[in-house]
Amino acid sequence: MRTAGSPPPPLADAEQPPARPRTIWWVVSPLAIVGAGLLAFVLFSSQSKAAHKGIPSSFPPIYGAYQPSFSPWGWFAIAAALLAAGLSFLFARKRWHRAALVIPIVVAILFSFGASLAMVNGNPGEFVSPLKRTTAHYGDYQAEVPKVRALGVRGFVEAFPKLLKEPGALITAHARTHPPGTEVLLSVLQSRFPKHLIPRALFIAFFSCLILIPTWFIARAFAGERAALITVFLLGVAPAPGVFIFLNFDAFHATLLVGSAALLAWGLTRKESHWVVVLLGGAMLGFTSFFSYQVMFVAGFAVLYAFVARPWKDAVRLLVIAGIGGLIALGILRLAVGFNLFASFAAARTVIPRSTRVFSYWFFGDPAVWLIFAGLPIAAFSLRELFTKRPAWLVA
Repeated sequence: MRTAGSPPPPLADAEQPPARPRTIWWVVSPLAIVGAGLLAFVLFSSQSKAAHKGIPSSFPPIYGAYQPSFSPWGWFAIAAALLAAGLSFLFARKRWHRAALVIPIVVAILFSFGASLAMVNGNPGEFVSPLKRTTAHYGDYQAEVPKVRALGVRGFVEAFPKLLKEPGALITAHARTHPPGTEVLLSVLQSRFPKHLIPRALFIAFFSCLILIPTWFIARAFAGERAALITVFLLGVAPAPGVFIFLNFDAFHATLLVGSAALLAWGLTRKESHWVVVLLGGAMLGFTSFFSYQVMFVAGFAVLYAFVARPWKDAVRLLVIAGIGGLIALGILRLAVGFNLFASFAAARTVIPRSTRVFSYWFFGDPAVWLIFAGLPIAAFSLRELFTKRPAWLVA
């Protein structure tokens, strides 16, 4: 009730539905439903012939030989997860000044790094395992580094499309299905640390942990500071970064991809167009194409989200700016090291073996394994957000 002289309530407040009180079931129910669903799918997969066809997996939908174990080192990972959960709760309840948000972000990075060290069961050999896999049957990018050293960086990059088509020139599947940037990076690290593998592995792993920084920016742009804080802590102890930063280079590539997505999302979600941020996002996406062809998925997301979040004329303008940034980055890479994205991708398409996996199973199996490696809290609350009436990523 208002008096005759009082101003009318703001329209936004008048249109807001009354907030529903949240109970413990608001947290527990999505965790229980998603957890039960994933467990049921894993049990079904263990008995499904379609799930096992075409992949060397003993426990689909997880790709590869799954041999879980636990050692005293595992308690450090559990301790880090519990501490991160407690700190995320405390930080989320405080109204932190924006500059102070650097502190929890750094703490989350350290937790991610520490949990990752603990998850390798205390075996120092696992720290450098991607740098020691150099055989054709079980090789990784490091197996191609001698070719980079022999041809030189520019010579290797310029010859890369031809090497893809030449039988036996590139011996590992990862090298044949990715751009040449990772091999170049490993060659540079080898020249800086010629006698020791651990400094190279630590550099790659620590850079992979930096994925928490662009993740915070994306969550902050879509859902606010409180959600961003909780997100980085959950991701810091999630299975994916903890397992992969020392296992392979997927986490390294993910940091570059998420960094590009963060710049694009930050520029596209602002009420006032931040064309410089969008330009930088496009440029970083172009640079990331030197390491991963998955930039196409980030670019596709940017196109879709631009038209959802912006009027179509504004969306077209910002997408053109992002495209210009990407072309500038590709031009610099072409001049600096001779990288031709289109020639490399076209050559890679001719050598990628045709998959024998069963599409009808993996249509559900791929999303399931993504949710498993995201961790149950991220998987459950993300799905709940996706199916709400007004998801934050659409109304930001």
